[in-house]
Amino acid sequence: MKPRTHLAPAESQPNPNCMPGALPILHWRNDRTSGTDTITYNNGYMMVPEAGDYFVYTQITFFCPDGKCKDMTYCGRNVSEETSITQIISKLSSSYGSQPIQQLATSVYIGEKDKWKKTLYLGGVIQLRRHDKLMVNISNPTLVVTRSPEITFFGAFLI
Repeated sequence: MKPRTHLAPAESQPNPNCMPGALPILHWRNDRTSGTDTITYNNGYMMVPEAGDYFVYTQITFFCPDGKCKDMTYCGRNVSEETSITQIISKLSSSYGSQPIQQLATSVYIGEKDKWKKTLYLGGVIQLRRHDKLMVNISNPTLVVTRSPEITFFGAFLI
């Protein structure tokens, strides 16, 4: 069986690791109990068991409830001052050192400032080596809809 996994968002997100020049990592959970997932997940990172071309995808839904975004912050930033939301798939590879390498990215203008909902989908083919790790970095982690795995998810499979 080819390596694959499909993850749902962790309902409780840890405090974002706020590093200069980097967006926080979104955390996930594996709800599938069949044991067919051969890509492992640990603490924000999925790790592939073998080299090859993988289709990697993620969809994140962000929601700003009426009047509450003004009081939300992440990494010392006020959410109401943000003009866009961003989603990035990055990889960590022992062959490239310890810095994440951005693989795919998308961003959208928020526009509304009081109540809004936006969904970003990102998917593409990434060449990976055995034990490479993938992660999803996002802006505004406090706005991610984590209780609906059908609208926020992260997955990969070997092509």
